[in-house]
Amino acid sequence: MNTSTKIKAKKDPFAELPPEWKDAVEAMSVDNLKNEMVSVSSNEHENQKNKEEDQDLASKKELYKEAGAGYKEASKANKLKIKYVLRHLSDKGAL
Repeated sequence: MNTSTKIKAKKDPFAELPPEWKDAVEAMSVDNLKNEMVSVSSNEHENQKNKEEDQDLASKKELYKEAGAGYKEASKANKLKIKYVLRHLSDKGAL
């Protein structure tokens, strides 16, 4: 039996960023880094605003919600049934 533990290599959390952008950031001064932070934050704010205003996305989300409603209700009922059975098993000392 192998008792040694496997060491996971840490995945680079920034691997998906464009290398050119990362190189540029690494070369920036503190003031330029602060300006870049403001720029990226503004871009994200605009992105989230556009997402909220996207009617096509909203309608597709609603369709998704409606399509999955039956599964959601079935899962809710099954979870409630499991809790009920567990409670009775516990009451009978079987847990």
